[in-house]
Amino acid sequence: MTETKNILLINLKPPYSLKPSILKLTSPQRTQSVIQCLIYEDSVNIVDLETEQSEQKPIESAVFEDLFFNSHTIIVPDGIFSKDSRVFHTDKFIDQALSVLECFYKERQGNVIIMAFEGIFGIGSAINPVFGTEWSVKFFENCRAAPTARGYEILGPNIPKAPDLTDLAYFIDAPEEEGLYCRMLASKEDFLKDFHAEDETFERLGITPTEGMDCFDAEKSWENYVRRNSGRYVICLHKGTAPGEGTVVWYGDRGQSSGMSFVFCKMLNLGVSARGLLDDKDPTDEYIQPATLMRHWELPSTMTIASVLAILLAIVAKLMGCTFE
Repeated sequence: MTETKNILLINLKPPYSLKPSILKLTSPQRTQSVIQCLIYEDSVNIVDLETEQSEQKPIESAVFEDLFFNSHTIIVPDGIFSKDSRVFHTDKFIDQALSVLECFYKERQGNVIIMAFEGIFGIGSAINPVFGTEWSVKFFENCRAAPTARGYEILGPNIPKAPDLTDLAYFIDAPEEEGLYCRMLASKEDFLKDFHAEDETFERLGITPTEGMDCFDAEKSWENYVRRNSGRYVICLHKGTAPGEGTVVWYGDRGQSSGMSFVFCKMLNLGVSARGLLDDKDPTDEYIQPATLMRHWELPSTMTIASVLAILLAIVAKLMGCTFE
């Protein structure tokens, strides 16, 4: 029987406004509770998000050991790794908790999800030594993304095919075998159409294309576009290969874009099988299908809906000068 542990959020609310009950359904056989840990300058506030019970504790390694080693997945913002964070108190976390997080990943088969929050470009230099990754943040953009072949292999066929990423998603350089979602590139035909759409503007402004400059060369511009955007991913998964190592995920959907909550839920069920999932049959597929995600939310009762409809009908009738007998 699988040991039940917690999902732990460090300085974050549940992404996509997901309720704790939904998060537990992503891995129902191994999740006991959903815990939030808020780190202040001199203390941490630990909250059970289901019962809303909380307790204050000092910032000490022993406190983080208890939190981390009783979790199967830890979700952290990117800024927590940086002493230059503009949002979080990170000095004591780095001093007291970072080595514990490294142990959780390297010796406890722990799953760590790093959420793009502040968007710190140099964060790779802080992350890579901890997890053995080769990641580097390269650009941020509002664009469409697409699953890679590895993405389909890990996450299954039911994931969003072309989600619109908003609020500046952060893309990183990573090995091809780790990329799950990449930037969706325009077709060459569409690219060249947009490229030549500027010709009339240049002519009207009296600008003569200069021979040898890439910006006026359609083919070179296309090659540069493909090279600049290839091999860069908004969601990556690095699976440790040494005994005891777990998984670490870069999750660059900073804007928590529509439709991507399903992908995030899948990330909570990563584990130690060859596919990267805990079991051959992922519980997320059974409980959190995109088309049926809403069945687990607390929807308004039938009586509430009927009351709202009655009020709306009365307003419409008054505006139209009608009465209902």
